[in-house]
Amino acid sequence: MERRILKIQMLGCFSLEYDGKELVLDRNKVSKTTQLFQLILLHSQDGGISKVALIEALYGRSDVENKNGSLNNTIFRLRKQLAAAGLPESSYIRINGGMCTWDPDIKVAVDVCEFKQTKSLPRLQPLLH
Repeated sequence: MERRILKIQMLGCFSLEYDGKELVLDRNKVSKTTQLFQLILLHSQDGGISKVALIEALYGRSDVENKNGSLNNTIFRLRKQLAAAGLPESSYIRINGGMCTWDPDIKVAVDVCEFKQTKSLPRLQPLLH
């Protein structure tokens, strides 16, 4: 049986597709939950992203008093949105040793990551310059 893949398009308009169906997380494409989701996915192949880096990216210049609490709340809301959107039951985001990673049980294909991999292939280097 073929594993289902969550397809994420970040180049151009942000969109999600799972099992052939478009998913909607949040009507606001620039919400903190959407931004968090994008950051975690962008770093999914790099071993994750630290909570410190997420806090800086999401709340760095804001007047939020408890930035760590706000991040934890945003993670909680994102998990709820992912479940409501139709993804299989999961924790979605794993936190270990201060690092946030995407749950590897849910396979993802992120267009930006695929582009970066393709760009780094030696045979394509002359074509890209």
